Amino acid sequence: MSEVKRNNRILVIDDSADCLRLLTDILESASFRVFLAESGSMGLKVLPKAAPDLILLDIKMPGIDGFEVCRRLKEMQVFKDIPIIFMSSLIEVDDKVAAFRAGGVDYITKPLQREEVLVRVETHIAISQMQESIKKRNARLQNEIIEHKKTEDELKKVHDELETRIKQRTAKLAKANEKLKEEIYQRKKIEADLKRRVLAMDNSSDTIVITDTKGTISYVNPAFEKITGYSSKEALGMNPSVLQSGVHDAQFYKELWETITCGETWSGHLINKRKDGSKYTEEATISPVFSEKGKIVSYVAVKRDISDRLRLESQLKQAQKMETIGTLAGGIAHDFNNALSVIIGFTEIALDDIDPERQLYEDLNEVHLAAKRAADITRQLLAFARKQAIVPKILDLNENVGSMLKMIQRLIGENIDLAWLPGANLWSVKMDPTQIDQILANLCVNARDAIEGVGKVTIESENTSLTENYCDDHIGFVPGEFVQLSVSDNGFGMNKEILENIFEPFFTTKDVDKGTGLGLSTVYGIVKQNNGFINVYSEPDKGTTIKIYLPRHKAETFESHKKSIEEIPISKGETILVVEDDPSILNIMQKILEHLGYTVLTSSVPKKTMDIVKEYTGRIHLLITDVIMPKMNGRDLAEQLQSDYPDLKCIFMSGYSSDAIAHQEILDEKVNFIQKPFSRSELAKIVRKVLDEN
Repeated sequence: MSEVKRNNRILVIDDSADCLRLLTDILESASFRVFLAESGSMGLKVLPKAAPDLILLDIKMPGIDGFEVCRRLKEMQVFKDIPIIFMSSLIEVDDKVAAFRAGGVDYITKPLQREEVLVRVETHIAISQMQESIKKRNARLQNEIIEHKKTEDELKKVHDELETRIKQRTAKLAKANEKLKEEIYQRKKIEADLKRRVLAMDNSSDTIVITDTKGTISYVNPAFEKITGYSSKEALGMNPSVLQSGVHDAQFYKELWETITCGETWSGHLINKRKDGSKYTEEATISPVFSEKGKIVSYVAVKRDISDRLRLESQLKQAQKMETIGTLAGGIAHDFNNALSVIIGFTEIALDDIDPERQLYEDLNEVHLAAKRAADITRQLLAFARKQAIVPKILDLNENVGSMLKMIQRLIGENIDLAWLPGANLWSVKMDPTQIDQILANLCVNARDAIEGVGKVTIESENTSLTENYCDDHIGFVPGEFVQLSVSDNGFGMNKEILENIFEPFFTTKDVDKGTGLGLSTVYGIVKQNNGFINVYSEPDKGTTIKIYLPRHKAETFESHKKSIEEIPISKGETILVVEDDPSILNIMQKILEHLGYTVLTSSVPKKTMDIVKEYTGRIHLLITDVIMPKMNGRDLAEQLQSDYPDLKCIFMSGYSSDAIAHQEILDEKVNFIQKPFSRSELAKIVRKVLDEN
């Protein structure tokens, strides 16, 4: 991507104050100038003053919605070319299609993520700048053509005057002069044509190279100097093979030369190397030039640098891939949560019925812990799919890392030795514990992939203080007290070129089907979000060490992963109706609630639930219903029942997150909700809480 000019003007139109603040923080941190409008009508008023380079436009707004704002803007000649990126929590394909039909260039699904917003904004500003540059270039070329036309007319006028004089002075030599006149005319025509061609080549943005039949360069245009770094003086007499990057094999160049020496034109992509050693991709056409007798006398190559275009295409593919993965992850987590609800529920019931001294109790407890760990993982999947907000907590980093060791060992494989060296008296940090999981998982997977066969991964923690002298040598670091978390491996390491790019989104050294290029950029983003720093040391064939510095949180206590024994609230004689289309979950919920002393009615078919309620002679105090069910969702069922029984209280449950369901407009955000999988304690608490509410 061409580098986006900073201080670009961005107009954000959104009726959500939170969204306006979030986008202001994201965009201003990247040096964009931000203008805000809280409604569509205000946005149209602000537009002339803002004169934006790009507009971020919410779809759902009171009064004038985003589509209408876009339509009006496109009717204004001065603003019709401004790129518009629509924003919405809607994820239906029809909504996205409508956004693009309205004139939008892109569509971002809320909640918004910093990296996604910046990539989309910078991409479309870069595209807009490129389009503007092309327009200016075309206008300049048109002007040059009109300068050339005038010169040609003047030459013709001079020629005509000369012809008249020659006729007057050399009447006796008319035939000879006529032949001479024709020769002069043709020569001037060729010279003028040659001048035009040379001028066009000199001003072309494409690289033009002319060689003799042996490949020795006889001409390069200014674009060649700009793209390759070689001056025309250096290039003359040189062979184009100096640009070879080593990516293409000998057979590739053999076939190229066989094509052009046979008199045919070769077209394709070339990955070449600049004078400074950096690589770039060219779209090239190489053609032979023939003499009047049909003999090849030289070759001309016209090449265009398409590195930025390919980079944009690659990033778009990666973004589409990650969106698909996110959707898939959300669906998998939903189904997996249903299964985990059954496992956790039955395990808790079994633990109550078994003597804690028996080995079976320990075995079941391990199953329960594993199921809870799996539940945490599925919550991470849901967070990834729905981009949920983080919840920072005061943590003992040693405890968090220690709880992940078994999972990390399974992740990296048994052939790799995992060493954990926790520092003593470690200071506490404040951040979301799931982010610690993400950092470790990404770093350990990268370490695993850097090791061929057997190897070793070492995780360390320690307290450290960064001095001013240290920070002077490390750009971006600030002095202070930090908790250092390190992950080291003895893999193949990285060279300087790779190290300079490892934190860039979508950069990866892995095969296309084995890496997304988001692992280390995610780690970098998490560390920066928590006001920390990251340092990488690596050498080829000597391994890699990545050090994470997290600010010390000066608090006396931290939130432990260990849960204290708590009292589980029980029934006060109420009756509960449970509606769930999964028989296994329905069964375990009935057992749990009956074990807590409640009278439980169950239904697996929403439409038959009304009959069950009418046949029951007592009072039903609470409805617990799954949200997503065939033919009728939980919200519609609750509304139908509450229309006849206004005092009926309700709890909704789902394997999806409450935010995700709210985004689908199935539930209001303030309803009573419990996310699967849940423990007996979590279910007992929310049931008691809702029943005890006035």
